Amino acid sequence: MILSLMTALALGQGADAPEVSFSQRVPLEALAGMETEDAVGRAGPDRSHVPAVIPPEILTLPAFSEVELAPGVRGLLMPVPGVRKVGVSVILHKGQLDLDGDTTVASYLTGWTMDVASARWGMAEMSSYTDMWDLSVGSWMEQRRTVVKLVAPKEALGRGLEVLEDVLLHPVFPEAEIKRQIKENKRYLLDNGPTDPKAIARSAVAYGWASPETPWGRRPDVKEWSKVRQDDLIARHQAVLSAPVTVLVTGDLTWDEAQPMLQGLVSHLGGEGEALPPADFTPPTERRVIAVSTPGLGQVQLMVRLAAPERGSEDQGAFELVNQVLGGSFLSRLNSNLREEKGLTYGAYSSYGPDQTRGLWTLRFDTAVDKTALAVGQVELELDRMAEGGMTDEELGWSRSQLISQWNGTLQTGSDAHTAAADWVEYGEDPIVAREYIVGLGAVDVARSQEVAARWLGPDAPRVWVMVGDGEVLRQQLDALGWQAEWITGDQALLGDL
Repeated sequence: MILSLMTALALGQGADAPEVSFSQRVPLEALAGMETEDAVGRAGPDRSHVPAVIPPEILTLPAFSEVELAPGVRGLLMPVPGVRKVGVSVILHKGQLDLDGDTTVASYLTGWTMDVASARWGMAEMSSYTDMWDLSVGSWMEQRRTVVKLVAPKEALGRGLEVLEDVLLHPVFPEAEIKRQIKENKRYLLDNGPTDPKAIARSAVAYGWASPETPWGRRPDVKEWSKVRQDDLIARHQAVLSAPVTVLVTGDLTWDEAQPMLQGLVSHLGGEGEALPPADFTPPTERRVIAVSTPGLGQVQLMVRLAAPERGSEDQGAFELVNQVLGGSFLSRLNSNLREEKGLTYGAYSSYGPDQTRGLWTLRFDTAVDKTALAVGQVELELDRMAEGGMTDEELGWSRSQLISQWNGTLQTGSDAHTAAADWVEYGEDPIVAREYIVGLGAVDVARSQEVAARWLGPDAPRVWVMVGDGEVLRQQLDALGWQAEWITGDQALLGDL
């Protein structure tokens, strides 16, 4: 009825007709008498209450297709129809702990500079060639694995695999790049980092959380950087080539298309052994407050870290929802409290990082230094509130919908799909297991969210607070909180001297 009336009015008004208001064209009494039904008699929406959140359908992803590409070389393919780019990751299951028994500068640089130049392509030629064909090649070394990754348009995949093969098998580790990396890292540790409040806070919370006895908390040694030589990197590269290998392929292709192009590469790879987990980790057992004075700084950088469930634990799914509601999204309680209600910050966001041997929950934000006590108090209040009452049904609904929507974007681009698949491979999972995890979020209720939050975020849970700001004002704020802090310098924070 409304549509037909408005259409008639619009058609009856010529181009030269005078401008009239809506109330002149449609008398208010006529609108008041209209029923809340549309032209086919359907009832209008019920606006007497907030509608229930209906989670979107959960996307079903294709399973991995597994083949043996060569002895000691496992191939996994996840088909992603319709995407332009193909991702290929060669994962050698040997890393820093296997080579050096610790996380060392030499093993770090081996992974970081492998992709810079190869026997066929020098540094300049590598950059020019990959730009020309829209290729992305990267390499890195972690605690238990070394990865060389290619993302390429399908039509340029053959060219990309030539680069990947040469980078993986014949890197040259240019001395000029090694020297540049050493210089840049030493400058960061000694000059740039100790004057950057955000860098100070990141280092202080990392080293305040992890002891130097564990690879997770190994302190940087400037002298160690100066001792690294090209031969150190070459030796470590040769050692990782003997590791067992997983080749992960994602994109709009089949094994019939991919396998022939990979044969030249995999014929040089493969070894015996198995993928091992990262180093064990024992979290702190008490509260710790670390403060760094940066005189004259009007803002304070604040970070807090608590232990969280490990990857694959029974608490992981519920805690991920808890994090989403607590600080993991713009709608979160912490952002609403600190930004929207109190006006203390432009944004407060938390992250949840579950690994095989440890989990971390970290919150970071900044505020005016003279508002430190108020801001910290509100964070502790929200942690306690979540631990005592968990989430509401409404919060459970929207947080679950957000995580499902993120999952449903897994195949949006070829790069997105490869990143997700590589994550599953790292933790011994697959698309089927990963989807079951998302489905399992639907079983979390208010009581379960409270149980998990109380276990990990309660008032007795150990935590590390870091504050970087003007020392004179910070001392007053700490007094207001009734807290004692360990005072360190920016240099000590960057070098882990705490």
